[in-house]
Amino acid sequence: PMSRIQSHPPSFEPKKIVDNDVETFISFMDGIDRGADIQFSFAESIPVYSISIYLNEAVEDLDISGDGDGDGVFETILGSARQLKGKGWVTIYLKPDLVKALRVKPVKGKLSGFREALPFASEVKIFVEEDYASKASPPGWGSFTDPGQPPADIPKLVLKPVRMSIPQIKKSRFRRLICADLWMWGIQVKNDPNIKAEGLTDNPTYKRTLEMVKRMGVEGILIDLTDSSSQNLMPWPSKVCRGTKENFLKVLTDSLHQDGLEVFVELLHNITPFETTKFHYPQEETSRYPEMKQYPSIIHGNHYRENWMIILKEIMECGADGVGVSFDEQYYKGHFMETFPKDDPGRLLYRERFGYDLPEHEEDS
Repeated sequence: PMSRIQSHPPSFEPKKIVDNDVETFISFMDGIDRGADIQFSFAESIPVYSISIYLNEAVEDLDISGDGDGDGVFETILGSARQLKGKGWVTIYLKPDLVKALRVKPVKGKLSGFREALPFASEVKIFVEEDYASKASPPGWGSFTDPGQPPADIPKLVLKPVRMSIPQIKKSRFRRLICADLWMWGIQVKNDPNIKAEGLTDNPTYKRTLEMVKRMGVEGILIDLTDSSSQNLMPWPSKVCRGTKENFLKVLTDSLHQDGLEVFVELLHNITPFETTKFHYPQEETSRYPEMKQYPSIIHGNHYRENWMIILKEIMECGADGVGVSFDEQYYKGHFMETFPKDDPGRLLYRERFGYDLPEHEEDS
């Protein structure tokens, strides 16, 4: 193609957009919950008269923008298509401004899913006058060359073995811990009244795991409650979580203390009273997904903070020496502008800070 093709989010297969096959859609890297765009850069500024795009059925509105000086800012909308329906070719006639790059961007439709930008086009054709075609083609990005033989006067690099000793710190600031879930200690957590939280002295799995960690020379155990989080069942009676009748966590903590080990606890967030689907609330505001159950805002309000603090306090009351203040695999993605609640206090904060109403689309911010 006589242009350099890029996309946002990036794609490993941009050439599929110009391979003359309408069945091969360009796909994008995961992680972003918004629509994608595809950009075509030229070596020189040229006028583009029209563009034809083979779209899938998800696109409703589409904008074609131009970057006049190649600075990456697409300051001019050269053409648009609205109320598109169905899959097939669409031709858009453009303002013949001189541009160094074009951006094809859907602005309405089913453009994204959970942490992914959905494919929207399988073929693009850009039309210019014949005299401009050769001017559009960019130079190569680089080339592979033979480095040849090094000059004879460069000394050889010779590696020789060296003995070294690592200084031993008298008192370490770090604990030696090993991570192990409850089942590794012989505890199978189920909300079954017939299962009792009994001592672990004679439990063969507990004794075998204890022997192994003692041989490793660790000072403490990080109890990772991944299995409990997956079941949405915390191993203690809880005021806010879905918990067991018996206090399995306290039994294990007491046993490990008796055997001279410190106990720290970490858990995931996808448990009651929060959204139980992994990677959803409170890692991502539920306003990003209007089709799912909505939870109170994490930023404005105390629903998440108060419940999380109760959970941490309950863990410490089970006798733990420490607890992970943040949950495992923590990150946070805030509100999505397209679904930002109309009554959210963040709208007023945005206006007070910037003097404008919150935009409807994040690319307009």
